[in-house]
Amino acid sequence: MRFRKFLMLAVAVFSFGAAATAAVPAAAASGGHATAASTLRVGHLDQAAVKASLAAHQGVLTTSEANRLGVRPNTVYIDTPAVRAAAASVRTVAGTGAVRPNTVAQPASHTGCNSDVCIEVNGTGLWVNYWNTWAFPPEEYCSYADFWQDGELAFTGADLCGTYMETDATMETDYDNHTDLCNTWSGISGKPCAEVHS
Repeated sequence: MRFRKFLMLAVAVFSFGAAATAAVPAAAASGGHATAASTLRVGHLDQAAVKASLAAHQGVLTTSEANRLGVRPNTVYIDTPAVRAAAASVRTVAGTGAVRPNTVAQPASHTGCNSDVCIEVNGTGLWVNYWNTWAFPPEEYCSYADFWQDGELAFTGADLCGTYMETDATMETDYDNHTDLCNTWSGISGKPCAEVHS
């Protein structure tokens, strides 16, 4: 059995003009609902074009740019068994009237926010149990979560609407040392990241 060191997730929050704060997901917002992911698709992207669009739009993949580039909800872009399993495990929550959650430290995890998007990664050593993200747009909005691995879009979550949206993925996989995991939400400002390392 492989020895697993204590999970150390370093904050690698890419600040696009916004301060980072720590938060954890709240329960479903009033009027919210939880759903399982719909049918997944496998898509093909020009990852360099997606990165260039992010850079050109201050770290936000706008809805029109996502559509132009072929980024869609419920789609796998890095087609590996681990990414497919994670994308298939996605659960979502959305609602209105949510209040930003309080800061709470959790063992063996990293939680952080950048602008209106937050990330939570939980595991031990290089093993990641789950990877969650949530967004708080300033007004009711429809969007979907983007899950980034080492600068490439790995998969996307379901299309959600509300003032609080959450997408949770059960990973149950090992990552290479110093893998960067990040989240964005289509059309919402913020790109928090966590670095997985032993």
